[in-house]
Amino acid sequence: MAELVFEKLYTDSSNTLSDVCIGNEPDNTITKFFIEAHRQGSRLGGVTLSNYDNINWQHSNCLMTSQNVSDIGVKTFPQIGAIGFYTLKYETRSLILAPIYTKSKKYAAPLMTVEDLDGTLRITFTDPEGATYECYRVVVRTGYFAEEYVTYEPVIYIPSPTDAGLYSVSAFGYLNEQLASQESDIQYITVAGEVGA
Repeated sequence: MAELVFEKLYTDSSNTLSDVCIGNEPDNTITKFFIEAHRQGSRLGGVTLSNYDNINWQHSNCLMTSQNVSDIGVKTFPQIGAIGFYTLKYETRSLILAPIYTKSKKYAAPLMTVEDLDGTLRITFTDPEGATYECYRVVVRTGYFAEEYVTYEPVIYIPSPTDAGLYSVSAFGYLNEQLASQESDIQYITVAGEVGA
């Protein structure tokens, strides 16, 4: 049985940009994975005719996780693409993504704004060009815990989390309650928490 070995990147106390791991996809897309300020970051680039010089790197959403990590690793397979793992900060168990980057055809993500109204979050959706969503699913996440809300209106009011911490907020749009959009840009909120909580 063959052993799968990853090259690891670790965070350090300085919160500076670490080294990078490179994932090479079958369609010649190159992804640069790194850790910056304890978060996994990604940059996408393309290769033409095996020319790896002067790659134009473009910002990308986090492809593995938006949570704080202690280490990540990536390994590339020519037919599959990049396989990776990450370990959340303060966790000992790692999660493996195989493959990391899947190119399933999905509709464009809804645009989302999040406003904190003193204990209530107001989330407003705007449909992208070419899609009119019937409903939206909002995910408010911290670590492994998440709360989800569904609305059929372009504005939803939800209670702010009560526990102190950093929360990510993202959304998906749905057509016919089945066809999903891509995930929206992730926004972050910091909750001070209740006194004595």
